[in-house]
Amino acid sequence: MLIESDFNFILPLRRNFIDIDYDRRLDYTFSYRKRGIKWGEKELEQNFLYLFEDVKLRAEEETTFINMRSEKKRTIEEFKEESNKFWQDCNLIKQG
Repeated sequence: MLIESDFNFILPLRRNFIDIDYDRRLDYTFSYRKRGIKWGEKELEQNFLYLFEDVKLRAEEETTFINMRSEKKRTIEEFKEESNKFWQDCNLIKQG
């Protein structure tokens, strides 16, 4: 419904949104509040999907997951499956 409208919008997406390509290279960088951010974009028809990765938060999430593996709360298979999503945020943007 939003996409068909004449409105411009920014919509944060869940990590399991089907159009997110977590294998996509994030070729651009910027600093926000002294944190390194990597980002990339993908065009979807007349819209854009922007993927952001907070480098510091990714390291924190990865460390937490490794600790959970040590405590036998997670498996190496779960780590391999989930690690490419450590901390990435995705937004769908429609510009008219």
